[in-house]
Amino acid sequence: MNCAMLIPAYKPDDKLITYVKALAEAGVPKIIVVDDGGGEPFASIFDEVRTVPECTVLVHEVNKGKGRALKTGLSYYLENCTGLDGVVTGDADGQHTLEDTMNVARLMAQKPQSLILGSRDFDQDDVPPRSKFGNKMTTVVFKLFHGKHVGDTQTGLRGIPNDIIPFFTDIEGERYEYEMNMLIECAERNIEIEEVPIKTVYIDDNSSSHFNVLRESMRIYWLLSKTFIFYLISGFTAYLIDVLVFWLLSHALPSVKEVNVGGWFLTAFATAPARIISSVANFFMNKILVFKKNGDRAKSMLRFVILVVGVWALSTTLVWFFANIVFGGVNENIKTVIKMIVDALLVIVTFTMQRIWVFKKDTDEK
Repeated sequence: MNCAMLIPAYKPDDKLITYVKALAEAGVPKIIVVDDGGGEPFASIFDEVRTVPECTVLVHEVNKGKGRALKTGLSYYLENCTGLDGVVTGDADGQHTLEDTMNVARLMAQKPQSLILGSRDFDQDDVPPRSKFGNKMTTVVFKLFHGKHVGDTQTGLRGIPNDIIPFFTDIEGERYEYEMNMLIECAERNIEIEEVPIKTVYIDDNSSSHFNVLRESMRIYWLLSKTFIFYLISGFTAYLIDVLVFWLLSHALPSVKEVNVGGWFLTAFATAPARIISSVANFFMNKILVFKKNGDRAKSMLRFVILVVGVWALSTTLVWFFANIVFGGVNENIKTVIKMIVDALLVIVTFTMQRIWVFKKDTDEK
């Protein structure tokens, strides 16, 4: 196990001492424990783990949250540890066995470009209902909005090889949401996520956990869905810009109105500039605010144009197919309803294509 072990600990009990000593006896060369502001009542626990030669205890004077504790430990590792494969993170509450910890470390050594997760089986009967429901729900939402299937999104047993540690030292999140941000970062950068089955251990129905179900769940689901929510807001804003520019041009072209060019051409004089302006606005809102893409603007713009044209063609084809082939010809009102349904479904397609192609974050991009 040629790696460092990182354990964030807030108000731990003797199970932390047992875990640290077992890791040292198994040959772990470096153990980093972060005292996340538990205070004087827990000082004896940390004094005991300090007696383990392989262990270093870092201290937060006040509680800063699990995410900050993990970032503190990762930063310490980058500055002080060399010759190791990476960092394995584990919880201080006794839920991770030594065998599972070693298995995660071994796979991390074999997969130096991947994030390794120790994944629990939530179909077992002894899993607390709140853990079973929460993890299954976040798995579905993560797959929907970020395109990767992760069986255990909330596991604290993770292997982070050296090559990807720098990506995780300054991402957002001070508490439990930080671990979700790690997964989102992997999805955005196309970093592979490998999962290792581990034992599902809950002690006293997981009563020692400091996870506040309502508060932390709200943070996690906001993180999972905020990109899509901002995407919808950006799209609606572009829609308003399109309508406003169309209205302005429709009332600002008196000379065109006097020319007998037909209703279609007159509409086109207002529609085309409105769509171009709104599309440009939509591009920059998505690039800067939604997907936060800092790379090649020209390449992203070209991909965006291709996508807009492609989705327009797909929408037109699907509306024509359902209106004329499936339903054998319908009136304009029904055709409009069909278009509304088709375009609503294509919102997910467009969002996914922008995330994985148009605004895909480069591996070395900040």
